Amino acid sequence: MKNNLIFSGLYEVREENTEELLRTFLHREIGIDYRIEFGNVHRFSNYPRGKRPIVARFLYFSDLQYVLNNAYKLRNTQYGIRQQFPKEIEDNRKLLYPIQKEAKRQGKRVVLVRDRLYIDNQLYTRPDSEADESYMNDTEQPPDDVWTTPTNGGLRQPPKRQRVSSSTPRGY
Repeated sequence: MKNNLIFSGLYEVREENTEELLRTFLHREIGIDYRIEFGNVHRFSNYPRGKRPIVARFLYFSDLQYVLNNAYKLRNTQYGIRQQFPKEIEDNRKLLYPIQKEAKRQGKRVVLVRDRLYIDNQLYTRPDSEADESYMNDTEQPPDDVWTTPTNGGLRQPPKRQRVSSSTPRGY
């Protein structure tokens, strides 16, 4: 799903070539004038006919980033572009959307990364049922070691072997 984008608002017609429809859309609405390589392009099947979004798997991540960076051109139109995430992350994002919208309305700097919401560079945590109904968690910053890669249960791993070039014979 990392290389997938979901396109909504494109009308569906019988016997359509979904990939060509998407290429035409990207050229006309976003202004992409080169050929993007797709791995697969199809419509979702569990939506009502006529409203089924298109999911496209991009072969090159740079093409996906270029489309996402130019998606602002679709503001105030019927079209939408978003990344595809697993169901668990989508459910968490749905809970965070109203909070994100309210924070933007208040003029705060808001960034939603996968299923984490940062408001003014602070990670937002949902208040518990017994906790106060404060807007953000005003606790201290997380320790620096939170961002490090966890080890294998605290066990030390053996050192890695040195790389050996395959072009030079051994022993020289």
